[in-house]
Amino acid sequence: MRALNAWLISNSCGALEVGETWRSELLTAIGFDLSSLSPHSALLQSQVTEELWLATHERWVERASCGGAERSGVTPRKERTQGMAVHPVCVNSAGLDGRDCGGTKCMSSNMRDAEPWENDIPSPFYAASTHVGASEATACGFVALPAAIRNPLSGSSYANANMVLYGRVVNSQARPVPRATVEIWHADQYGRFGEIATPLAEAHRAAGSLPKSERSETGCRAALTTDDHGRFSVRTVLPGRYGPPQHVELRVTAEGITPLVTKIYVGDDPFFETTLRENIASLRVEQRVVFPTVVDATNRTVNVTVVVRPSNADGRQFRGAWSDGRGFVDVASNGVHFLAVEVPTPRRWGSIGGEHDDAFTIRNASATPIVSSGLTARCGVASIDSCPGIDTYVL
Repeated sequence: MRALNAWLISNSCGALEVGETWRSELLTAIGFDLSSLSPHSALLQSQVTEELWLATHERWVERASCGGAERSGVTPRKERTQGMAVHPVCVNSAGLDGRDCGGTKCMSSNMRDAEPWENDIPSPFYAASTHVGASEATACGFVALPAAIRNPLSGSSYANANMVLYGRVVNSQARPVPRATVEIWHADQYGRFGEIATPLAEAHRAAGSLPKSERSETGCRAALTTDDHGRFSVRTVLPGRYGPPQHVELRVTAEGITPLVTKIYVGDDPFFETTLRENIASLRVEQRVVFPTVVDATNRTVNVTVVVRPSNADGRQFRGAWSDGRGFVDVASNGVHFLAVEVPTPRRWGSIGGEHDDAFTIRNASATPIVSSGLTARCGVASIDSCPGIDTYVL
């Protein structure tokens, strides 16, 4: 998969200009293989600094002005656009799924636990899990250090504490999603992802306040499986803020659901009271902003319900090697994204990818043509007669 550097550009005004390709590549990576995206891509790197995180989340932050009577006349917890999801990421005028971000969208407390979560842009610190455990896991162990840590980038202080994240994965009908895989990764208290340093870790190192890491190889990471009630729990620590607000990243996958990559933000991060102070009233009812419960001086708990969308097909119907009488076709499907590749070598049409509109109809289909002797060969399976530029393909 191509690196995305060419598709995300910071111009002199600080706004972001993007091409269309990065959007489909990112969503395909979320569905199939997040590690296929280059960690050096400009898109992923945009999630490292405060300036670019604010640029990619500008609409999400400003949508909180719904709660500012001086600007919108709408009080917090009241919908201005009933039943519409709030895009966490809007680059220019569109969200990651390509839908128009539209005008101001507010969310009420009664919608909070029913609206499916939207994808967020992942950080470049994701690493594929080599082991997926049961419904309980440890991402980072606590080291007894000062009760508060001063952030050398912002000058503010934040708690240094254990955190137990209690989660539940449900669908939009509030039914649990059992046996879902939940991958979690986040920076430690000092901004480290294992041996990968963020701007916060570098600032601590320069200030002489960076202690030795006890998880130098892996960082704060865990992969687990929800139980029969969709529940999971992770023991870890409160993350440091290296650019975006303090957050924990999640990737949730399972048969029958649309894969989700998102962030859970720690609502009592001083960043919300300073930079985002004008919008904090509405941000407090946002699904992905959570406020830890203080157990004691060194322990916090967080409860979150992750709402996922159903997929349009059952990927198990398609995955595997199929014969077309001339060779094999490798098919990958997660019920949302579909990819078929002729193996061991391209013969007629090469590869076809797209999204399930339903179980047997692929929309936004595109094909990689076969080039032979300077001419593009006929590209087709069944009713496909040309490529690329296919719109809809019926399996």
